Amino acid sequence: MSDKKRNKISIKDKFEIIMKLKSGVKREQILSEYKLKHYSNLTEIMKNESKIVEKYNSLNGKTSANVFNTRGPTHVEVEKALLLWLKQMRNKNVSLNTEVILKTGEKFAETLGVNDFKPTTGYLAGLKKRAGLLFSKKYGESVSVDNNVIEKWSTELSSIIRGYKPEDVYNLDETALFYRLMPSKTYSFSDESTHGSKKSKDRITLVLITNADGTDRMCSMIGKSAKPRAFREQKVLPIDYYSQPNAWIDLNIFGKIVSKFNSKMKKKNKKVLLFIDNCSTHTEDIKLSNVCIKFFPPNSTSALQPLDQVLFTPLNPNTGKN
Repeated sequence: MSDKKRNKISIKDKFEIIMKLKSGVKREQILSEYKLKHYSNLTEIMKNESKIVEKYNSLNGKTSANVFNTRGPTHVEVEKALLLWLKQMRNKNVSLNTEVILKTGEKFAETLGVNDFKPTTGYLAGLKKRAGLLFSKKYGESVSVDNNVIEKWSTELSSIIRGYKPEDVYNLDETALFYRLMPSKTYSFSDESTHGSKKSKDRITLVLITNADGTDRMCSMIGKSAKPRAFREQKVLPIDYYSQPNAWIDLNIFGKIVSKFNSKMKKKNKKVLLFIDNCSTHTEDIKLSNVCIKFFPPNSTSALQPLDQVLFTPLNPNTGKN
């Protein structure tokens, strides 16, 4: 028996090869990428194009009505330029959305003197199939929450809030606006890694306080500058503003915000419960006459913090409530 082993190519790989050949990718590049030895391999794949596409769609749960349109691009030169640009942008880890891609395609068409090129979402759908483009999120790190911790907290919570009305149970949380952060989702090629690149950390921070029934809310902002230019003409701000070199909350700012909240509750003659996460900038070492601070268990706020949950819980269209 011969020692030579025949190259085995999956249906998925064959389908990708067809898409790339139709989008103008050079044969030499495809041979190298899929570790094929002969041009005849590509010829054989293209000869069986219809069978491969049908098989690929059947494996991916597609019906005959949803079979991919494998026709080549109408404007070959425009698409070649656009694909080359896409490759360059993705090599630099630049995030790309629909609008950016279509606008760039339109500019290439103008440069090449193509007047009937229509940069529509329909064109982009065809480009995605031909070039193996995916619109996906580039993932970073994630922290899992111990279910045992959640169950234990759930049993203890009823005794902690006993004696408090929903209007007297509050939650404090911070959220940040990273105003220079690129989108986490981008159009990328199917053979790319899903790992993202380093992200900009320039931001402002909002500190939110609200009660369980949503009848009382407070908001404070933290920025880098002590006197932002945008606030020059504003004598009175609708929210409290604090400054910190990194626009983060620190012990000093946390103390000021919680003390002001306590003064507000004192004026209302209310004794309230305030739930917060146990990060290092949050402390109990503040004399509060009308506010009792309770910390969530470590590494559990993504599952337990009410203000986190509200961000991801859609409103019921019938009741307007979560």
